[in-house]
Amino acid sequence: MAKDQKTMKRILVVDDDPVHCQAVKSAFSGSPDFIVDEANDGLAGCEKVESEFFDFVVLDFHMPKLNGLEALRRIKKHDPSIIVIMLTAFATVSDAVAAMKEGAYNYLSKPVKKEDVLNIVEKALAAHKMVQEIALSAPVLKIGGNREFIGTSKVMKKVFELIDKLTQFETNVLIRGESGTGKELVA
Repeated sequence: MAKDQKTMKRILVVDDDPVHCQAVKSAFSGSPDFIVDEANDGLAGCEKVESEFFDFVVLDFHMPKLNGLEALRRIKKHDPSIIVIMLTAFATVSDAVAAMKEGAYNYLSKPVKKEDVLNIVEKALAAHKMVQEIALSAPVLKIGGNREFIGTSKVMKKVFELIDKLTQFETNVLIRGESGTGKELVA
């Protein structure tokens, strides 16, 4: 049975080395869960991300026109929710740290193994799903000026209820709490 297009994950492989690009693409070839596209340099990869939807980008670090770190910044600026996995044949700790600081989910050294790519994608999917579930399940109290409180604890739910009740009356309220707890937001 074919999977619904909406449940399939779209992956963009961006690598200037056709052999490595094909190796990464082949990791997904046996799975009906993925649709894989490719770009051969950082600029072309960014242009595809900006014109189409992708769940993942597997991005080489050293490429012409736009290196991987520059492409990562541009991709994350366009859509921070895209999961980016960096690849490089010349792994250095400073490159890995820089990529992670810019929002890469993980970092793999070339040549990549099919199992490593699939394992990282599986972990990224699980982490992304968990973040979405938490974000969607957290109670949200919308207040003026496009501001909102988000919280899940019983205490926060009580605060939300109290704020809601107080908005029904014209009265003075003393708001107390430690620095950084959201007193100004409540006010």
